[in-house]
Amino acid sequence: NNLFQQRLRVDTTFDPADQLFVRADANTCFYHQTAGLSAAPGDTVGNNGFSYNAQTGQVGLFLNKNI
Repeated sequence: NNLFQQRLRVDTTFDPADQLFVRADANTCFYHQTAGLSAAPGDTVGNNGFSYNAQTGQVGLFLNKNI
């Protein structure tokens, strides 16, 4: 019940204190989990998150890091 009521800390500027880092590539937004990262990721290798394609509405998960 409480999970969906909590506001996530999301930013387009990398800050490990945020919960998600967001970057865009064409029509797709990538939301990267910041836990365990020391720098902004440029791809999905070695990190966890999800992608959202605004053109198609498709959502994809990438789970490439153990925390």
